[in-house]
Amino acid sequence: MTAVTAATGPRRGTAFSSFAATLLAWCLVAAVGCGGEPDVVASRAEPSAGAAPAHTLPSTEAERGPGTALDDRPVTTTEPHETSRSVSPPPVTTPPAAVPSIQSDAVLDDLAEIGDAKEPRVYDDLVAAALIDIEEWMTEIHPLVHGAEWRPLSGGVYPSYPGRTDIPGCGEPFTDPADVAEYVAFYCASGDFVVYDDGPDSLLGELTAQFGPSVMGIVLAHEYGHVVQDRTGDLARRLPTILVEQQADCVAGAWVRRAATGESPHLTLSDADIRGALITMVAVRDPVGTDQFEAGGHGSAFDRIGAFQEGYVHGPERCAELLDDPLPLMPNQFQSTADLINDGDLPFGYDEGQIVPLIVDTLNRYWPFQLAELDAGSFPTMVLTPVTGAADISCPTTPRLVAPGLATCIPDGVVFLDDGFARRLYVDPIVGSADFAVGYFIALAWADVAQDLLGSTLTGSDRALANDCLVGAWTRDLDPDRPSRSDEGLDRGIISPGDLDEAVVAAIEIGDTSSDDEILGTPFQKIDAFRAGVLGQIDACLDRLDP
Repeated sequence: MTAVTAATGPRRGTAFSSFAATLLAWCLVAAVGCGGEPDVVASRAEPSAGAAPAHTLPSTEAERGPGTALDDRPVTTTEPHETSRSVSPPPVTTPPAAVPSIQSDAVLDDLAEIGDAKEPRVYDDLVAAALIDIEEWMTEIHPLVHGAEWRPLSGGVYPSYPGRTDIPGCGEPFTDPADVAEYVAFYCASGDFVVYDDGPDSLLGELTAQFGPSVMGIVLAHEYGHVVQDRTGDLARRLPTILVEQQADCVAGAWVRRAATGESPHLTLSDADIRGALITMVAVRDPVGTDQFEAGGHGSAFDRIGAFQEGYVHGPERCAELLDDPLPLMPNQFQSTADLINDGDLPFGYDEGQIVPLIVDTLNRYWPFQLAELDAGSFPTMVLTPVTGAADISCPTTPRLVAPGLATCIPDGVVFLDDGFARRLYVDPIVGSADFAVGYFIALAWADVAQDLLGSTLTGSDRALANDCLVGAWTRDLDPDRPSRSDEGLDRGIISPGDLDEAVVAAIEIGDTSSDDEILGTPFQKIDAFRAGVLGQIDACLDRLDP
């Protein structure tokens, strides 16, 4: 997030993760071949640093859900930490990888050209199940969606590993495994084949180790999205890469829905698999600061997840429309040298020039103005107080838990923030310094107060998801390019490219681990609600408040 003063005036800011200078993101490059040929669609990336941290409050409190009382245990942290605001955050913990259920007895040797030196991988069975399922799925849906029989992949699927020399080339005599290691996976239209990196140190191996073997299925489904584009002739249209990639992400989402809802006879994906898919898309987003409409652009995590969700929710029919009716895309470019220097991120802290007071200030400006516009009463000025345990809490009534690590005392106009959890959100292993992850989290408290004033009676996950939407609406008001931005001058802070990805990371972090929990909403639901607020603004959220 970028701080703006009256002297500088509003300007578009940017955020740049700590490792994004070298990150090549899982960029799926359409119309650029391995050897300069225009018929390969490929991926390239460097590894991320890990997964988002787990939230801190005990489940006995979290299970009460948003909008409920905290009783006599308002906010705690699970591990002691110094109260000094200069201490380093506790180490991040990585959740266990998901293990999809595989019902297929398919063998990879029968479905892929494995060569004579392939080493076994833990995801081989998943790859086999995904390949046979995707082909069957395409055979079923392609005639319905595109009006033509499906033509199976004729050139085959090739796992690539060091020393392999028999993979066909795409513009060259053969495909070099070193190139595949850079691209991660690609589809070559002229040879009608798919290649994926199966090397011992591959990004795919790292991602599957962190988030489960379902990552491989998502990558393959994405590549098959490009196969569909070849079958329909859309690859020959020379469209902007970002549109081609959005459609492929949409196809991946539609296939994941099939596997997650029991429609696939070969494998079943869980909530944990879907969470892993979302984190993977954060890890493989375009580097912040790049123009997604340049050749090779693929979109931010916010945009890529949006396309994935579009396919998941609306199916392959909607994916078929995306090239001519694309989703809105959010800016991702650096606009000033100053933003490039500070990476668009403010330091964590509670003093002037740090992220917390800037967030509080913009919230206390936005919500009184917004509620006045809606004739919804007077919004109180809220004060944020960091806490390290229950002893720090003082409220004449029982505080209300909004999310683990976040509570409000309405009579005193105070928001209590778990300092340790906020610090862990700020130092994210995937996006680096994540000032807007903290901003998103804090903003949930203001959104919850707004719900009361707007007459909401929602509870549980419905209330939490409405909060996510309201936070999205506030976030959009920080966009300097929003035409309807108020004259009240909410110019003390504006969003930077990368901030939306940081909010997505926070939503993944605090979301329910299972769709059966119905406490705060799953990461998928939370991101969907947040996107609705960002893209549809306050009107999209008001519809959610009417049960």
